[in-house]
Amino acid sequence: MTLKEDQEHILDIIDLSANHHTTVFLQKKIEKVLELNSVSINSVIACVTDNPSVMIKMKNDFKNKYPNIIPIHCCLHSFNLIAKDISSYQPLLAVIKNNQKLINFFIWYSLAKVCLGVKAFERGFSQYIDLSRTNNYPIIKTEIQDIVRNHHHFANNDTLVTVLIPVVDAIGHLESKKTTLADIFKELLNIYLTILRANISIDGLKNHALAAINRRACEFSDNIYFIALFLSPYYKKIAISKKMPGDLMIRALLELAKSWNFDKRESTLLLKELINYKNGDAPFDTYRNIGDINPRTFWKQFSGSSPLLRQFAIKVFSIVLHAAAVERLFSSLELMKTKSQNRMSTDLMRMLGMLHHNLQQKLPETLKKKTKDLISPINLMDMTKTKNSGIDLFEKKEFEESLEFEVEVINIAINDELVINEFFDIGIFEQQKQEAVDESSMIHF
Repeated sequence: MTLKEDQEHILDIIDLSANHHTTVFLQKKIEKVLELNSVSINSVIACVTDNPSVMIKMKNDFKNKYPNIIPIHCCLHSFNLIAKDISSYQPLLAVIKNNQKLINFFIWYSLAKVCLGVKAFERGFSQYIDLSRTNNYPIIKTEIQDIVRNHHHFANNDTLVTVLIPVVDAIGHLESKKTTLADIFKELLNIYLTILRANISIDGLKNHALAAINRRACEFSDNIYFIALFLSPYYKKIAISKKMPGDLMIRALLELAKSWNFDKRESTLLLKELINYKNGDAPFDTYRNIGDINPRTFWKQFSGSSPLLRQFAIKVFSIVLHAAAVERLFSSLELMKTKSQNRMSTDLMRMLGMLHHNLQQKLPETLKKKTKDLISPINLMDMTKTKNSGIDLFEKKEFEESLEFEVEVINIAINDELVINEFFDIGIFEQQKQEAVDESSMIHF
């Protein structure tokens, strides 16, 4: 799939389940698909996938072979792993498992937000137990009643939710099509600072959570993420950091420009524009107090005399920072090939998947939710089956099985290097955040 800002195009859907997924095999498959679709490899500027080791190696091999292709880690995958790492804290494993039991019993809530759901419906659980004593409701297991009456369980869960909410909010922000590469560090800094300043009553949980954030922050240590933050005017001072001081930042930016085929003359002019931008000199002196504007919007609307820097910045902010579009495609394919449709051919799945995706892309944003059912993968599949063939997508047993999971214990060393503190000056970020709050208060006043 090719991605650019809010544009998504499926190039092909191929069944590779019978193949050994080596980096060489995957690289050749990608090259072949690009060639068959007349997409020049030199026009590709980035490759984004989730973060298993084989994909990381494949992206790095692509970078070595094609310097114009920047390897990008899927930020949603990394932030979800932060939540998973935090939830693996040993003293809270009993809380997680009891939450699982509640969710499995009260089957109407989504597993994806187990802990948040338990917090939100604590009173509802108690009310249901009271109602179960009447003749109109089924009897509830003693084990479930004990969990619901255990106020210590809900207090610990509330503390865990306090730590998880900033991460969940960050994931929600990053899922938006308006987000850019600059938002990754912005959200990492936000959740780090929020948890750092939070009053966490469970011993060791704060240090465990901060270590989890630092562990995942290492995945974004490549120059491209610092360059994106630097090209976001509001966060420019923060981006010029302990890891990437001003001179090193400009050098890294010029190296990236070279890999994107900027010639010597263009690179010389770009250097002058970069120095002006870094120092806040003309034509950037009039944009010092623009606030936290979307950098993609800023550079598209920028009309000053720095055309090469504008061109470069627009290219950087056209990079998509996650693989959510691909995951949505997989989800739609999953709905098509069910137990009752398990003989569906790869070609038919490919055709239906591309048809569903293209129909969704053509709809205006305001109509997508209203017409979701009209062009769902299930209804598209109905056109290919006989009149009497039935589809039972959500059998109770299958759904219950999907809710069962094992909590993986991940040992995070509390003495891990404080990566965020090594990358940035947290004090500058906190001060800038407070100034933004103060300005907002003055406007409302």
